[in-house]
Amino acid sequence: MGAADRYLGEVLGSHHDRATFAARVVSRVVLVPVVAGVVYEVLKLGARHTTHPLTRVLLTPGLRLQRLTTRVPDDRMLEVVIAALLRVLVADGRVAADDPRLANACPVDVAARPLAPGMAIGVAIIAD
Repeated sequence: MGAADRYLGEVLGSHHDRATFAARVVSRVVLVPVVAGVVYEVLKLGARHTTHPLTRVLLTPGLRLQRLTTRVPDDRMLEVVIAALLRVLVADGRVAADDPRLANACPVDVAARPLAPGMAIGVAIIAD
């Protein structure tokens, strides 16, 4: 049991298992926004100083892990992303609904195969 857990247990006035469990839960819930805020600021700092040697050393493990767990999208994936973005831009009013880039759009599944009408999972622009 950590010092924060012991302190919260004392504040709650009990050293029972239920009180220490509650103290641990409360401490985790209270500290999540604090930890998230600190991590956000560290990421912002890292983005501003990517050429600094210390920043590069600190960011390297995360970037290596990212390289292992992601892959470059293929052309079909990019088509779906572009079509989905166009649909969002239409919904936002930034692109007209009759925009020529949407003329060849059709519903597709996750493998970019065309679907029957009314079963849209994603949308891709199919070139003629």
